[in-house]
Amino acid sequence: MSFPERELLSKRIFIGVIIVTVISVTGLLVTQKPVYKEIDIFIPIESDTSSRSIIITAPRSTGLDVRLRGPAKAIAALAQKPLRYQLAIAEAKYGVQKIDVDFSKIELPVDVSIVLIQPLTIMSRVERLIEKTLPVEIVLSGSPASSFAVGNTVIQPGLIQIKGPESVVSALTRIRMKPLDISGISKPLRQRVFLDLPDGIKPAKPEQFMAEVTVKEKTVVKQIDNIVIQGRGGSKPYQISPPTIEMTVKGPSRAVNKLKANPDFDVYVDLEGLAPGVYVRRAVIILPINTTLVKATPELFTVHIGSPNENEG
Repeated sequence: MSFPERELLSKRIFIGVIIVTVISVTGLLVTQKPVYKEIDIFIPIESDTSSRSIIITAPRSTGLDVRLRGPAKAIAALAQKPLRYQLAIAEAKYGVQKIDVDFSKIELPVDVSIVLIQPLTIMSRVERLIEKTLPVEIVLSGSPASSFAVGNTVIQPGLIQIKGPESVVSALTRIRMKPLDISGISKPLRQRVFLDLPDGIKPAKPEQFMAEVTVKEKTVVKQIDNIVIQGRGGSKPYQISPPTIEMTVKGPSRAVNKLKANPDFDVYVDLEGLAPGVYVRRAVIILPINTTLVKATPELFTVHIGSPNENEG
């Protein structure tokens, strides 16, 4: 065999090997099956409530428990596309009824199938969607500073228009706000507050609510002991018996607790114009504004007034 013939034969053998290899790889790819996977997912139920309201009463009624089977890649891709199930109630009558789950309404890739779905039937109650105007109520949490108490509470606006299922809305008499924390406050508070709406109830239109809370000092009643009584208006030496008075005072906490140090507070016996001798007199009690006297003990005092000569001795 000549050299050219041998070279031609080698080329034919090489090409044949390549063709066999390509055919083998192609056959392997064709016959290889994709990896299938099963997954359990929860599909929320949605409904058209533009003219009606629906309340689903079946167990775990907010969605469907579904088991899917399909290629691993297709199953993984579902995580990027959350599924929803649209409940058909356009032709449903008001009241309690059964609605069968329609598999065709679950949009899945062509190579993904449903293995199991629960529930197959949804028990539902279809109601009228109604609106109602109700007063709103402030809810407070915590307490003001120790010597303060809550004064007035105001919320603006004071009314809200809500909408929802007739059975729920008709039973409501007010709408409460989420608690407003007033812990430790000692001055008026103005703050935005938010609605605490029952399930299935929504505002008919968006609104913002502002709450105002005022505080006032607590009113306390306190007994104050050992208040020394002075004599006023006399020029002669005197002695008052007993020398002290006890009194019960009512008023704002800080004013009562600091009563003795208040320059507007005074207790004395008026000695003006009294000659030497023994007298029984009442004490003059002057209290700061906003405080009142509840009780004073004793009510009467014995006053001894001496002569100038006695004072010199």
